[in-house]
Amino acid sequence: MPVALWISVFFVVPISIIFLYSFLEKGLYGGVVWKFSLDAYYALSNSTFLKVALITIVLSIAATIITLLLALPTAYFIARSAYKNFLLFLVIIPFWTNFLIRIYAWIAILGNNGFLNNFLIILESPIHTHSSSITLCSGHCAGVYLSAFCAFTALLDNRKIRLFAP
Repeated sequence: MPVALWISVFFVVPISIIFLYSFLEKGLYGGVVWKFSLDAYYALSNSTFLKVALITIVLSIAATIITLLLALPTAYFIARSAYKNFLLFLVIIPFWTNFLIRIYAWIAILGNNGFLNNFLIILESPIHTHSSSITLCSGHCAGVYLSAFCAFTALLDNRKIRLFAP
């Protein structure tokens, strides 16, 4: 019973309030006017919103697949390794730094004047990666990799799961 109460108070009630507010008119100073309106839903049919939503969905699916492709094999290898504790330590150490610092490090690597682009300038093929889909996807993967890795490692640690049956 306490879990149902907790979920109701902190999930169902706020979502219900948001749903109710979506049918009200926007107020002059950011509030709502208690008058029924479908303007918020008409605005969603704007082609710009649809394009942004599609790009967001595609990037999130791509980042999820890339994260899974990186985290699952790494977790499988470490869960089966004799040096499991040491390898876990090596994977987790970079994530001890602040998230914002890690994101700025990615900007330093992938930015227009970053390490990667400076290297590509030497090869005479620079690219503009700052605020591109590649950069956004890389940043998302870097941000959620540890969560996926730890979940897979915990799952595979005490299980007799084999990728290839003998």
